[in-house]
Order: sequence, then C-alpha cells, then structure tokens
Amino acid sequence: MAAPTATTETVPPEPEFRRSRRLQNLPPHQDVRVQEQTLNGVKIERHVLYDNERKNVIRPYAEKALNVNLENLHPGRIIKVVDAYPQTNLEVHPLDRDIGHTKLAGAIGAKFRYMIVVWRTFNGVAAVPLYTLKEAQMHEDRINEFVSITTNATWQGNTPWAGMPLLMKTNQAYQLEPNCYADLSRPHWVSKFEKIIDDVGHIDGGEFSKLIDLLEVKEMEYRIGAFDRFSTATLTELYEPQEAHVPKPKVRHRDDKTARMERIRFTRV
Repeated sequence: MAAPTATTETVPPEPEFRRSRRLQNLPPHQDVRVQEQTLNGVKIERHVLYDNERKNVIRPYAEKALNVNLENLHPGRIIKVVDAYPQTNLEVHPLDRDIGHTKLAGAIGAKFRYMIVVWRTFNGVAAVPLYTLKEAQMHEDRINEFVSITTNATWQGNTPWAGMPLLMKTNQAYQLEPNCYADLSRPHWVSKFEKIIDDVGHIDGGEFSKLIDLLEVKEMEYRIGAFDRFSTATLTELYEPQEAHVPKPKVRHRDDKTARMERIRFTRV
C-alpha cells in the first residue's frame, strides 16, 4: 500500500486562541500556532505548541477537519467515520493497533465504522451504526435492538420484530458486507470536524421512513421503561408508529409515505 500523501503548512501566530489551563502559562520562547495539512484529500487544521528557540513543534493539542460538506450527509446516507470505545485495562495493547491512553479517563480505542445518517445538527449529524454480528452471541432482547439491512432483496434477515430487512445500495469500492444490522439503541453523533467518508452508499427515502419508525418504536420503549421506574403511567399507552407502520415478519412494509419519500433524490455536491 502506498504511503498517504500529505502537505503541511505552519501558519505564524494569530490573535490569542482559546486555550486550556495547561497552556495558559507558557514560557516566553513557546507559543501556540496553527498548522494546516492535507491528508488523502482531507484538509486538517491543528493547533500545535511551538518552540521558537529550537524551531520545532513540541506537541499538537487540537485538531479538526476543515472540508466536511454537511450537504453531502443527507438523511439515509451511509458514511464511514471513527467510532471510539473505552478500554478498562490501561496495560492492554490490542493486536490490531496500539490504543490511545489518557491519564485521567483510562484507555481509549477507535475504529472506522459504517453508519446511516438519520438527522443533522448544527455541528454535525446523528447516525445509526452498522454491525455484521458474525461472531456475536447475544441475548434475544439485545437482538431486538437491531434491524437487519441488506443489498439482497430476498434475504429475510434475523430481526423478525422489525419486518423485512431494510434495503441499501452501496459503493462497490468499499466492499461492504451484503447483510448487516443497524443498532437502534445507540445513535452516534458525528462532528463536522471529524474525518468523514461520505460516498459509501445510501438507503432511499422509503427505507429511511421505515428506519425512523423503528427507531421511534425502540425510543418509546426505553422512555416507557424509564417512566415506569418512577411509578408513573404518563407514557405507558401502547405506541404505534405514524401511518400505522406495524412491522410484520417476512412482510415488506410499503405505504403512501414510503412510496412518496423513496422518489426523493439527493445530489452529492
């Protein structure tokens, strides 16, 4: 594999940056500078601590992507982003790669994961993560927090509570698994300052409508459970999604809303 191409430019000091407490009392020969880098087409800005006597960077302390276009992250878009996860053993070094360590919060690992965008916020998007579950053995209640998703219209999936699997279209270049599962229990927030690969694939508007209905079903179950802990009946009525979308095993749901939404197309800019 060829080494990633990168160009780096160090920008002279600008007006005062917002600084953490550990950077407020720097020695006279040190200052904070902005460094811009283009790595594999992604423009990155990082703040670095610079030593003016030695003429070198002591360490970076803040970094963000600059050219993420939120217009490309429309609802239903499948993206590839970093998914971080905690490690409780500070001495562990997974075989795939070394993990990052923090002195106060413990150890942190991360990997790229595919996700489906569900809505946009001011500084990013919320997305539902995808898993293959090939080697997972889970409790039935945990399985019922997933919905099957596939490129194969004949596959019936393994989440009958959600009806037939959602259908997706994927970019062959990324070699996604044809069958996977969307985890409805943990929507993930993605910042516009992260590295985001946005041309992985998509689900159409009709499939997106069904995904949101299923997400609402699970969210309502969790809310009812939370209110039940307070012995209140505020949210204990039986909930059904809008437009009477009640998932049925081996039945692919379709109604006027899904038909109307699946005709909408988004242009990548």
